[in-house]
Amino acid sequence: MDANEKKLKLKRSASVAAKVITVFTVIWVVAVAAMLVIGTTLLVSDAVLLSEELHQLVELVERTGFFPIAAGVVLVCIGVKGGLYLGILLTIRRMMKEIAASGTPFALAHVQRVKRIVIMILIGSFINMMSLQLVEWILALVVWILALVFDYGCQLQQESDETL
Repeated sequence: MDANEKKLKLKRSASVAAKVITVFTVIWVVAVAAMLVIGTTLLVSDAVLLSEELHQLVELVERTGFFPIAAGVVLVCIGVKGGLYLGILLTIRRMMKEIAASGTPFALAHVQRVKRIVIMILIGSFINMMSLQLVEWILALVVWILALVFDYGCQLQQESDETL
């Protein structure tokens, strides 16, 4: 497989990835919106809450008696975390579209986007109820290393372009 075939394959793969991420984004928005609507409805009707995070908070709140306030805080947390993950999906989608258009993943804009994703993952890990998520911290570390690889790839791409 020569360089042009590899570039064409990368463009096709990135284009397909962008479309798949678009589908995931739509599903994510619908799921978060549904959780917020159901949570708000249940909060208003004083019914049992469905989300795992909401169940954790309900146990704490049953001891304190601040159910409506605490449930409202949980709904805000779900909305914020949902928004962060939506931002991650949209950032990845934008990267895939640009890779599909340019044929190269090695652009400084992608390095900045990957670093932005790391920040969004870390912020999301702090929004969890009562605990930090070790998995999200490890994911953030792996994505940070990926940003460093992209940065090095950008340097190599620039050197290659200057040599030719």
